[in-house]
Amino acid sequence: MVDRASALKVPEAAPGRGITTTRHELLVALPRIDATSDPANLPDALAALVETVSAGWPGESAPGVRMLPGKLAYAALPPDEPGGRKAAVGIAEQDLGR
Repeated sequence: MVDRASALKVPEAAPGRGITTTRHELLVALPRIDATSDPANLPDALAALVETVSAGWPGESAPGVRMLPGKLAYAALPPDEPGGRKAAVGIAEQDLGR
């Protein structure tokens, strides 16, 4: 939750500005190169941006992003090894650092 004092620091007339739950300021923007701000055609505009950047990049492409499965049965996890790393199962992202 963001406290009121932190929220009041966010400029009202500055689109894309905000505050995180850790009270850090943030700035977000739509990745557009077509000079429009209509969200209706954002998927096509983003695909065009990716194509343009990809065509102009002389180096190797980054490896593809591997997707995690939507569901994984607990029984399918490898067994814990004594003294080894353990898998965090069913923990919300914001609780991982606690």
